[in-house]
Amino acid sequence: MNIIQHGFVTDNQDPDRKGRIKMELYLSDVETESGWIPVLQGFSGDDTGVYCLPEVGDSVVAAFMDNSYSSGFVLGGITPLDKGVPASEENTDADFNDDGNNALRMIKSKSGQRIILDDTDGAEKIQILNPDGKTRIELNGEDESINFLTDKDITINAETKVSITAEEMEIKLDKDLTIECDNLGLKAGGSGEVKASNSVTIEGQSVGIN
Repeated sequence: MNIIQHGFVTDNQDPDRKGRIKMELYLSDVETESGWIPVLQGFSGDDTGVYCLPEVGDSVVAAFMDNSYSSGFVLGGITPLDKGVPASEENTDADFNDDGNNALRMIKSKSGQRIILDDTDGAEKIQILNPDGKTRIELNGEDESINFLTDKDITINAETKVSITAEEMEIKLDKDLTIECDNLGLKAGGSGEVKASNSVTIEGQSVGIN
């Protein structure tokens, strides 16, 4: 016999590291605690799968195999009515399905990190954002562009080679450009031009200009 129970998570630090939780239960108006029970995930295998534990205090629904409440599993979480679902804070029309199109899918962590899939017609996009939204990756379906945005640094490291291939490339800097390497080669299939509003200095053991 399966028994469905609603309750709140009381512990999520499984001593056996199996991703289980304990939850409080109200049985005949008496509060008690379940044993360690697993959480139903999207998929799970040997060292593979989804890992997403509910927080202590989260509202969950569990199915138990018998009235001992020691064997069961968490079916999922329920959004508390006094708190509501999380907002993306990116597309206010799609948030809470206010526009009725049900276009938004999102994962939002407790610190505010977000993965957003927005299917708004004509403005489809995928976004990965940090809590304040100042650092983000965006894949825009409307113009098929990819944007990396941050108000801090972007670092790319490769042990061997970084290759960039494009029809055109434009670099604009407010300050300096520094290139350090063992050998430098610049080649243009057409015309080449170097301009500076101030002086240009070329130094080398030998300099050849044709």
